[in-house]
Amino acid sequence: MNIRSSLARGAVIALALPLALTGLASSASAATPAPGGYSDAYGLLVDVTAIEGNVPATIGPEGAVAASCQPTGSEKKANLFEVGDPAAAFAEALGTRASADCNTKVSKSRARVVDVTALDGTPITIHADAVTATSETSCAAAPKGSTDIVGLSIAGQDIPLPDEIEPNMLVADPLLSQLGLTIILNEQHPASLGRGLVVNAIHVIASGEGAAIPVGGSVLRGDVVISHAVSSVVCPGGPGSENGGLPKPDISFFKQASPDVAKKGDTVTYTALVTNQSSRACDVLKFIDHVAPPFEVVATAGVFGTALEKASRADGGTDAVLRPTGVTIGAGKSVTQTFTVKVKDDAAPGTYYDTLEIYCGPNGNFISGPLAPVTIPGDGPVTPPVNPVENPPTITPPNLAETGGAPLAAAVSLLVLGAAATLRRLQLSRSS
Repeated sequence: MNIRSSLARGAVIALALPLALTGLASSASAATPAPGGYSDAYGLLVDVTAIEGNVPATIGPEGAVAASCQPTGSEKKANLFEVGDPAAAFAEALGTRASADCNTKVSKSRARVVDVTALDGTPITIHADAVTATSETSCAAAPKGSTDIVGLSIAGQDIPLPDEIEPNMLVADPLLSQLGLTIILNEQHPASLGRGLVVNAIHVIASGEGAAIPVGGSVLRGDVVISHAVSSVVCPGGPGSENGGLPKPDISFFKQASPDVAKKGDTVTYTALVTNQSSRACDVLKFIDHVAPPFEVVATAGVFGTALEKASRADGGTDAVLRPTGVTIGAGKSVTQTFTVKVKDDAAPGTYYDTLEIYCGPNGNFISGPLAPVTIPGDGPVTPPVNPVENPPTITPPNLAETGGAPLAAAVSLLVLGAAATLRRLQLSRSS
């Protein structure tokens, strides 16, 4: 059965991802917290690994931009041409922009990619003439996002799309899900408390659960994202401080900082709690702490490991990235991770927030919104920061479900072998 016949039989469906009704308590603090906001965008990302031989393939994030406030969140832009690697993902052009305004409490981001092909040569080759994702969050209304895709094809078959793509549309499900793959169009997940929104125009998730090659037990896992946009602001007690009618996401976050007032050269420890509110286990593919510009990342520890990657952002902050293997968060369970940071010697006075992000298979991509304020004092009196989250949840011991996959049909083997071949071509092209 090909993709087109699957479409004809209704295998492409618009389906809101299962959303739990329980989560963090979110009553507003009596005191008004300091203003804060964060946004980021990128055009193209390939972050997958063929477990057989542990062969990674990473492209991007291409055209990555970010903005945060305090102290300033002026718009950042990027325009690139002939981006990526044809062996994994390539685009003729892309443009991104991101801004965060603490005065108006509005955060925006946008990513547009033109003439893009991903996973070329595999049974799920993806091509699109143009792909755009937007995200906007304010304190006046619930966050809003949108996706526009022109000329989409998968496996050489044209994919007809409505004028307005419903959030979280699954392509060829359950056909692809039986192969351990998920393709989501117009992926949208609000932050737990409604102060942010992540939008991915096209998101391919290859998780370790099920996508196994019978010979050798090899597994393809990771993410391919085309057009990614995030926005978030701090506005507790106002119209934007709850999710404004949006469903609660599968994943919720809580974070505390100790101490919450720190001088230059001081060390701060963040403790992050990640809770799976859904009925499905989250196979953790990637976990990111978007650390604010005044802080230097020192170390991390917890369920997601200690193998930390650091990536500089356009706003001067650092993305602390973890890629655990064999770690899942069971349905209704929570896990913790700590991050140690140091206040830079040139840090400007102000109150700064932290934002968390996770990629789950097959659940998707989720963000926290701004959390864990830390105040760096100036010459005047110090006002302790107010965390926008009240009544934090009780931190429960981690409960990690086992991962693994049984041998599947020959079709699965061909699918994943084709993707693994793409990874090997990428490695060869880089070494030549």
